[in-house]
Formats: sequence, C-alpha cells, structure tokens
Amino acid sequence: MRKRIAVAAAAALFLVTGYAQDRPAAHADPKIVQEIYDCMAKGLPKGWAEAWVTVHQIADTGTKREFEAEFRYATERGDALGKPLHPCDSRQVVRNVLALDRSLEPRQRHWTAAKLLYDSKGKFTVHYDYAAPPEKAPAAPGK
Repeated sequence: MRKRIAVAAAAALFLVTGYAQDRPAAHADPKIVQEIYDCMAKGLPKGWAEAWVTVHQIADTGTKREFEAEFRYATERGDALGKPLHPCDSRQVVRNVLALDRSLEPRQRHWTAAKLLYDSKGKFTVHYDYAAPPEKAPAAPGK
C-alpha cells in the first residue's frame, strides 16, 4: 500500500480550484504525502474505501494563520460524509499539509481549505479552496 500511495503521490497533480486558479500546480512531495497517509492509516478500519483529511483555516490575522484538521473515512467510494477518524496528532498533519505549499506557486499558497483524499487502491488527490476576493465598493455616482 505504501508503495502505491508514494507512486500515486509522485504522479498526482494538485487539483487546484477557486477564483484565481485555473490550471494544475506542481507535483506533491511524495514523502510528505506518505507521512500524512501513514498517520491516517493508524486509525483506518478494515474495508475502508476512501480516507481524507480536510485542513481548514480558522484564523488569519494578516501575519499569522491558524488551521485545524478533520479526519474522515468511508467504506464506500463517493460517500462524501463518511465517518469520523481519530488516527494521530492532527498538528503534525497540519504542518505537513502546510509543507506541501512549497510545491505551489506563491499566488496559490493563501488557501482557506485543503482536502487530501486517499483511496484504498493507492490513488491520491488534493483540492484547495480559496476565499473569494473582497468585492469592490461601487463607485460613487459621477466619478
């Protein structure tokens, strides 16, 4: 399984979604992807089909961003809700997900959520969500 995840990670492109992104980014670092999977695998039951971690930004002060991780798994492919998973130290997973930013272009690094999805056949994908840009105030009449 480890070899399949590492190979899939080496070949996987980030699937970047959001208002400013319209093309795939760089390749994910297979070592980091494997470390995240190893952490999650500790809590996976027999017969799992998909497992994912979603890292959400919970605060952004302009100088510091804070995140939290939520782990889930499903026994059937396509089950978007899944069941809670409590595999390992979520802080380490958050650090690893943030380390994946090195393979993103600088303008892609300010995401608000990242979802890493692994399946039992060794496939891996990452999806990023971005906050919409602030709307500009309408111009004053006559200007």
